[in-house]
Amino acid sequence: MKDLTITSNPLVITENFDEIKAELIENLKAYEIEVTAENLADAKKMATELNKLAKDIGAKRIEKKKEFSEPIKVFEDKANELVNLILASREKILKQAEIYEDKIRQLVEKLLREELAGLIESMGVMPEYQTAKIDGLIIKSNLTNSMKLTKAATDSLAEMVAADKLRQDTVEHRLSALPGICKTHGLKCEITGGQVLSFVAETEAIYAEKLNALIAAEVARQKAIEERLQREADERAKAEADRAANAAKKAAEEAEQKRLAEEARARQAAADSEAKARREKAEAEEQIAAANRRAEEAEAQAEKARAELQEQAIEKALREMESAEAGKVSFMVSVDNEEGIEADHILTAISIVLSGAGFSGVVVEVAK
Repeated sequence: MKDLTITSNPLVITENFDEIKAELIENLKAYEIEVTAENLADAKKMATELNKLAKDIGAKRIEKKKEFSEPIKVFEDKANELVNLILASREKILKQAEIYEDKIRQLVEKLLREELAGLIESMGVMPEYQTAKIDGLIIKSNLTNSMKLTKAATDSLAEMVAADKLRQDTVEHRLSALPGICKTHGLKCEITGGQVLSFVAETEAIYAEKLNALIAAEVARQKAIEERLQREADERAKAEADRAANAAKKAAEEAEQKRLAEEARARQAAADSEAKARREKAEAEEQIAAANRRAEEAEAQAEKARAELQEQAIEKALREMESAEAGKVSFMVSVDNEEGIEADHILTAISIVLSGAGFSGVVVEVAK
């Protein structure tokens, strides 16, 4: 390709700046005035003239600059056209190179992923401990000419997976040791893996520090819970004792009230029974007295009847003895029995009277 050849004729600008400048300096002296009230209008007119003069010179400058710049613009446009043709070709090459490099990176990524999966499987790293990343290794320099990963790339992956495995082993060991540690510190409620999850994979010093702080907090919490439970138990026991005492007191009061009520009822019943007994006794005594009175009256009447009968019998017997045959006397006795005396009593009384009169073998019969 030929070299770009550029030739030019230097631009020679002929002007009379110096002459105009000298004349302008001389003429401007006329404008060096002190503005007063009398010349204010002339001063403004002078300022307008100066402004017009400056604009005329500026317009001339712009006009000539444009005229002088036109060949340079044409030159720049042609040069830029060549540059653009070159850059367009370069862009095509870079795009192809980028596509190729993308393919290389894709191959490197594929090989890295395969290598990483193999290392994870062989070392037995669980998903939750897998932190190895291949992002920083996806570069062309990690691929050999034989299209395999470089030793540096595989070693980097192996180091990352080994670190994950070490962290896994450390965490598993620490988690398995938690029950024993909790037992050693007298914790009834074991610390769970979730409680140490945020720092279980830290360095030994940090892990020990945070675990000890957690254990201390758990011990304090357990102690607080035990104290609270003990207080609650004491309060329940006291409340139960108070309830039992109140119940016993209430039961005793109710029993006492019941006993007093029973005693009152018993006293009332005894009083009622005694009153009834007194009434019944009085009634019985009254009945006995009435019976005794009736018996006494009957006895008196019987005695009177006996006397009357005796007198009548004697009289009648004497009369009959005078007129009747010796040895047997029969006579009738009429008795007024208004008192309702039993017939046997009357017959007995007559027999007694006749026997007292000296009759023997007295037979008393009731006429029908």
